[in-house]
Amino acid sequence: MSAATLAPLTTQYDLKLVCTRCSVEEKEITYRLKPVQHQCARDLLLCRAKCGGKWRPVSKRPTFPNPVRYEVCYFFKEGQGCSFHKNRCTFARSDEEADVWTFEKCHGINHVSLCNLVALSEGGADPPDRSESLRDLPALDLKAACDLCSVKENQISYTVQSVSHKCSRNLLLAKDKACDLWRPVSERPICGRNVLYQVCQFFVEGSGCTKHGQTCTYARSDEEATLWNYVKDKHISREEFIRLVVESEPISITPESTAKSILQQFPGEFIELCKGCFNDTPQRTNHQEMESLLLRPMQRTPGTQS
Repeated sequence: MSAATLAPLTTQYDLKLVCTRCSVEEKEITYRLKPVQHQCARDLLLCRAKCGGKWRPVSKRPTFPNPVRYEVCYFFKEGQGCSFHKNRCTFARSDEEADVWTFEKCHGINHVSLCNLVALSEGGADPPDRSESLRDLPALDLKAACDLCSVKENQISYTVQSVSHKCSRNLLLAKDKACDLWRPVSERPICGRNVLYQVCQFFVEGSGCTKHGQTCTYARSDEEATLWNYVKDKHISREEFIRLVVESEPISITPESTAKSILQQFPGEFIELCKGCFNDTPQRTNHQEMESLLLRPMQRTPGTQS
């Protein structure tokens, strides 16, 4: 699916991906843009009628109910919300949002896929530079993990934990920015050039696909479907995608990296001490003595354990 898919929508509306730095929320569903030089997170989708001047936010389409055409809430008032259904309201808040939701339904795409199409259309005809740290995945957080730094809560529900280790990065995780649980992304099944990957309607977490079983080639989550379509359209492998994820991750400071940095500036080596040995040694507050203790060559006494 290419950016040309947006043509029926863009004849009536302007679509733009922004963030809190390049947009200003004037009211609940009224935004304006501001010019600013920055690295845009592109985590907010705005829509504006061609003949209008107000940008409206477009949120994630509700999964239920599933009408033929979405409509604007009759009881919604900007600044007060829905006075009838309150926070349980599943109607759209504006004509723009209702039309975008209807477009998604008619084309069988979700909010994340729509944001990807908008990102591609904003990037022009040329394919995006792969070194640009996955800019056209605005609505997903990505992480390369392993069994040591992730915890499997359920079949496709993971949490991540901060641990000091050498990560094998053999597990690709993704999550919606509004969600707390990470979803695993497995190897993409090869189903043809023009296929659009979608989530399995028969998948139940903990039970798998209740119709196709192990032979199911549908995605298990919106996150997995989005990334499968992304790597297919970009013609990159899962291994290369993980490499891009690793390159885009901020550098984490660990005890190992700190020790390596210190050893690059000062000669010597670190000595590991157990709690008993450390407590038996008188505390030294003198800087030179402490430096001598930490960086002196390791010495072992015969018959003793370090």
